[in-house]
Amino acid sequence: MMKNEMEYMMGLKVRIYPNRRQEKIFLKNINASRFVYNKLVANSWTDSPIYSNKLDKLYPIPEKYWKHNKNGKLLKSSAVRPTGLARITKDKYPWLGDKDIDSDMINNALVSYKSAWNLFRKVHNSGTPNFKRKSSPNQGYRTSNHYSSATVKKNGGFPSLYNGSIKFLDNKHIRLPKVGRIKVKLSRQLPTNQLVRIATVSIKHLPTGEWFVSFFVKKR
Repeated sequence: MMKNEMEYMMGLKVRIYPNRRQEKIFLKNINASRFVYNKLVANSWTDSPIYSNKLDKLYPIPEKYWKHNKNGKLLKSSAVRPTGLARITKDKYPWLGDKDIDSDMINNALVSYKSAWNLFRKVHNSGTPNFKRKSSPNQGYRTSNHYSSATVKKNGGFPSLYNGSIKFLDNKHIRLPKVGRIKVKLSRQLPTNQLVRIATVSIKHLPTGEWFVSFFVKKR
């Protein structure tokens, strides 16, 4: 199925009831998502193609830091300054390698950052991306769903709400990356269309202490 044949639909939001262990995992990912996003904002100008190229020409990476493959060929990426997520590595920030950190959360922080810049280019009065504050009343992060062909084939033969890495187990429970099975309360009936599938998911924590999950689903 071609991408332009898909109709996108938002609006599936459920309240969740995490236990203390699950809350701690959520909070780790919220803090990590904010950290990655803010790092990308802080590095905005030096990571821009124009500025980074100038730096590489004016202050080239010393040859002692260059890397070569097993055939002795230079890996070009080692001779230029890393940008974007390549600068925010687990080697530099070991806590990002915590077993509770969702790798899809990190990639989605980059997506949010790029979206903020795209909005600025289209609507200049929206302003450039700002730092996210820990004191902000609403906190959250976004992660992605994945479907394996083997699992899909075994469970219905097509991607659905029930056979991805993020899925509904029944009308009262869902499974999320890193936290596992978690209790939910539906505010509306689940779509009955068999071709509805989950794309991305946003986990939100409100000042009231409530937790919500918003599903970005797409259908034929």
